[in-house]
Amino acid sequence: MQVAGFLRRELPVRLAHRIQDLDQVPLLREMPSVKRVKETYVDSFLELSQMPPVDTAEKERAFGARLENLYEKHANVLVDM
Repeated sequence: MQVAGFLRRELPVRLAHRIQDLDQVPLLREMPSVKRVKETYVDSFLELSQMPPVDTAEKERAFGARLENLYEKHANVLVDM
């Protein structure tokens, strides 16, 4: 549960930094592919931010399943960029 708790706290922070990074590059932020990637990051940030604390085995399993879905959702980010 420690790892899940760490990821629940840390992943939104890292996504927020990537969102800010994409917003700060003038030429890139207008590109459709960068906009799609940013939208993916924003959606994932919101989803992770709204998750309850991971303090039971059941919540840990649910969190793991959500992470798998997010992983699949982000699989094409490098291709899109």
